[in-house]
Amino acid sequence: MNFTFRKKKNIDPTHLAPDDHTLVDKKATARGTEKGFTFLGLLLKSVTVLIPVVIIIAIVPYGLTVSASVIQPFFKAANFTVNGESTAFNSLKREPSLRKDANGMTNILIIGIDTRTKGSRLLNTDTIILATYNHKTNEVAMVSFPRDLNVNYPNTPSIGKINATYAYGEIKKSGSGMEYLRQLIESISGQKIQYHVMVDLKGFTTIIDQLGGIDVTVDTAFTGDYPTEKFGWITVNFKKGNDHMNGNRALQFARIRHAYPGVEASDFARARRQQKVIQGVIDKATKVETLQNTKKIFEIMGTVANNIKINRVTPEDVEAGLLILKEKGKPTTFSMVLDPGAGGYARLIRRGAGYLYTLEPSAGRNNWTQVRAFIKDYAAAPGLVTLQKSVYVYNNGKENYSAVFTNIRNRFYYTDFYNGGSAKGLPKTGVYNIGGKSSASAAQYLATTYRIPLVEADSTTSVPKPKGAAIVMVLGK
Repeated sequence: MNFTFRKKKNIDPTHLAPDDHTLVDKKATARGTEKGFTFLGLLLKSVTVLIPVVIIIAIVPYGLTVSASVIQPFFKAANFTVNGESTAFNSLKREPSLRKDANGMTNILIIGIDTRTKGSRLLNTDTIILATYNHKTNEVAMVSFPRDLNVNYPNTPSIGKINATYAYGEIKKSGSGMEYLRQLIESISGQKIQYHVMVDLKGFTTIIDQLGGIDVTVDTAFTGDYPTEKFGWITVNFKKGNDHMNGNRALQFARIRHAYPGVEASDFARARRQQKVIQGVIDKATKVETLQNTKKIFEIMGTVANNIKINRVTPEDVEAGLLILKEKGKPTTFSMVLDPGAGGYARLIRRGAGYLYTLEPSAGRNNWTQVRAFIKDYAAAPGLVTLQKSVYVYNNGKENYSAVFTNIRNRFYYTDFYNGGSAKGLPKTGVYNIGGKSSASAAQYLATTYRIPLVEADSTTSVPKPKGAAIVMVLGK
């Protein structure tokens, strides 16, 4: 007898206080498969490729054996039902694969929700992340949507903030909030979503404590007031440098809103601090001592089961994720916030009109055309969109070089392109990666786009290496 899955019709409604900002995000990590692995071991090691936020699931050690009586409650909590008592994968395809969109990408919608405040009837989801897995480059591109984005709710004339979309869907039909939010994110991002997950903030903080805390680097010292569950306030301080944080302190670091200096009080600053906490969890969860602590593994597994709800995942998806991790290793992860600085100040997103603080597309309210194109590029080449160094372009006999360079610079407006001018004696036409691993995928994307060779340059390659450059393009006849 083999496992089969039935997706439940509804996600259990949860409630969120209006000022909350859940930590979500994560990279996938796991290694190999061996004959004799149990179904639960396979699941916990491979589902992370589908949902980067739950990397800590991946720390189940090899050879872990768990009976169906343990597996059943786990899947019940994860919004699935398991039938049968066998852990065999014999019925699966030899080469299962994750679901993909038309561009060969796998997109996962991750939302955070906080159930700690009892009695609240609010359903705001202040953390919304779209994670895209690129199968060709083994990269995960995560984009956070600010809570203050003004959007047109699907199939209605109503306009409101994006963080109320889930609640709006639940009001229309109980249990449909996640699906309603998925429709909206697909509409404004232009990306077709294959999987989605809901993470409870309470579980995330518990996992940090179960890991024994995490280490986070604080870039800027700041002080702020943080709300308590009893509707009071406490003052918290963070000094510049390394900070070992328990779950509660990590939560304060990521969610604090009333902070000084003021730059740390913005929603965008919170999103970036979240990314630091997420990286801290990744680092701690993948340490050898964590991987070998069976008791800790079971504790975390129970927390995950009670606080993460997954939809649209099949046994084939699970094995597909495991195969990716075995063959390609842990993906490289990129993170960004769709704020007014994305793609250049106010180029894509600007402040909306009116007294209340809102954000809207710079092309006009509900005109997401430019944003969709940007997110498409980001999903395909996050390394180029987020490249910190520059790209130099040289002319080695290219016809209409000036016009070609202008087109390149306009096409990739979010990256610094410089005209190296005309120079004789340069190597043949090509894209030369002089920045190493960090710029490899960006160079590949440029080479593919313009159909010219990619060259991994080293110290012996006779190509210009301008200071601050990561990539050199040589355009010839």
